[in-house]
Amino acid sequence: MKFISIFITITLIFILLSSAMATQNINVAVVNFYGDGSKAFIGAGFSETLSEKLTKLDNVNVMQRESLRPVMNEMGLNINQKFDAGKGQTLGKTVGVDYLVSGTLKEKNNMVKVTYQLFKVKNGTVVAEETLNGNMDHLFDLQGQLAIKIANYFKTPVSDDVKTKLYFMPTQSMASFEKFSSGLRLYEQNRIDEAYGFFLNSIKGDTAFLDAHRYFEYTARKTGKLDDFIKNYESMLSSDPDNPVLMNYLGNAYLDKGNIGKAEELYRKAITIAPTFGNPHNNLATIYVFGKKFKEAIDEFEKGLLYSDRKAPVFYNIGLSYINMGDKDKAKEYFTKALEIDPKNPDFVVARYYIYGVKVVVTSREKKVPGGTFGEVILNSEPVFEIQDSTGGFSPVERAKIVAGRLQNMIADGLKPYEIEAGKVNREVVLKSSSGQVIMTITKKASEREGTTPEKLAKVKLEVLKRILTSSTAVSYSSGGFVLQGTGDKVKDMEGASKEATYLHKGDAYYSEGKLDKALEAYNKALEINSSYAPAYFCLGIVAFDNKDYEKATANFNSAIKSDAKYIEAFIWLGKTYDAQGKETEAKDAFSKALKLDPNNSEAKEYMSEK
Repeated sequence: MKFISIFITITLIFILLSSAMATQNINVAVVNFYGDGSKAFIGAGFSETLSEKLTKLDNVNVMQRESLRPVMNEMGLNINQKFDAGKGQTLGKTVGVDYLVSGTLKEKNNMVKVTYQLFKVKNGTVVAEETLNGNMDHLFDLQGQLAIKIANYFKTPVSDDVKTKLYFMPTQSMASFEKFSSGLRLYEQNRIDEAYGFFLNSIKGDTAFLDAHRYFEYTARKTGKLDDFIKNYESMLSSDPDNPVLMNYLGNAYLDKGNIGKAEELYRKAITIAPTFGNPHNNLATIYVFGKKFKEAIDEFEKGLLYSDRKAPVFYNIGLSYINMGDKDKAKEYFTKALEIDPKNPDFVVARYYIYGVKVVVTSREKKVPGGTFGEVILNSEPVFEIQDSTGGFSPVERAKIVAGRLQNMIADGLKPYEIEAGKVNREVVLKSSSGQVIMTITKKASEREGTTPEKLAKVKLEVLKRILTSSTAVSYSSGGFVLQGTGDKVKDMEGASKEATYLHKGDAYYSEGKLDKALEAYNKALEINSSYAPAYFCLGIVAFDNKDYEKATANFNSAIKSDAKYIEAFIWLGKTYDAQGKETEAKDAFSKALKLDPNNSEAKEYMSEK
């Protein structure tokens, strides 16, 4: 059985966003091969498995498609549509790759025609294109041929061992591959619940299909179905008690649930059965890190290195372990190896600091606000961007992490303050570099919360970014090498587009910390400055609702609506407030008005369908 190492995502600094096995830096991303015919859906699975195979080339870094998809969503590009070369240069610059691989896949009567294109971002042109034909049963042979053609273009040596990996069949079952591809297509359409069942059936068809395990794990986390995930893996393991792949992924789930002892037991058993399977070595090492057993962690990471295709993150984690042991020279040795392989990995924050002295660190965090949860992007100790909505299956917190990683890469590549500008991409107001890389989209909803327009908010954020990059204050690190948020023990308050917006952000910060009295004081201060500032009324309404003071909540939500007659969230919460009091007529009226403003609002539709 062939195993490919997938290192689990547990903590901020142990996250894999890009994969690599390289000592030279050619950065590549694979967009979907557009399918045609009765099995058009297999284009998604073909693209995913091709992306994994290209990581085997010695001078190629491949961006994981799970990281590529949200960027494309923010740019208004559908990963499932035929690739638009006209937008390729902007996409490539934004995600920081040198080449984009795309193509078409046409199936008829069990025959398949695969056409691939290699798009060079710097030139904005297709530099290689070819069509391959074959039988569907030999689809992975065509994939291997395609990978070798890409390797030849990059002048990458292909040894017999690498060639074997490029022709490797990720699954022995085409039925399993088709289920995986169908699930992936649904997953990329944000139909996560539907995708869950397809990934599960794909695994049941072939428990050695690692790509299916990986995406089944993603969907379980996103849908909150870890208990069901565990139940399914326990059931499969009872029928196949010596399967190390099942043990590894079941261990991941137990670790997510906080059952470290059970996870460790499963990883150890998987290693005993399959000592050349890299995953459980790396995951066991992570458990040692949690227990501050850094020497044991290093020993296990070193074992994982022998069998891992993704070496850069393992080098980085070994470096972190040496930092925690106080051996900075040894840490620098491993940080250097990690950065030589994957210089653009946004998670290698500490490595950049110790090797390059990068003094601006971009991080992200979850921020609880009245009525929801935002993602926040922080430069050093200063919050700069707020992300309010989920897009493409990614929560605001996940999107904030993606934006932070992208911006960190741009800074590490030498982004200068004078290179940042406001502009438009696909009719959206954005902050971008002068070379066209998108930093952040400034949405209408975000600007409305600030009481301004997207254009004016972009100017405010532009000045904040320039100021931080110009000052470049040093970053503080703990003795263990972990980034500290700022020079003190508190992140600064976010600067608003107006004085009232600044007080709104101050109130949000207090609310997130559970300091409701101070939060109310800040929201009321915002209203003293601007008595028509709807977001402040809304926040006061939420606090009153939480305290079951429905009379005060009603008054504040109505004040918010009076100030902004299109404030959908205020209508929703006004409806909830009436519903909590048993005032069904008033509740239905409020939800109906919300639906008129947004016919697709899920909360309003759900309420109305139940009444």
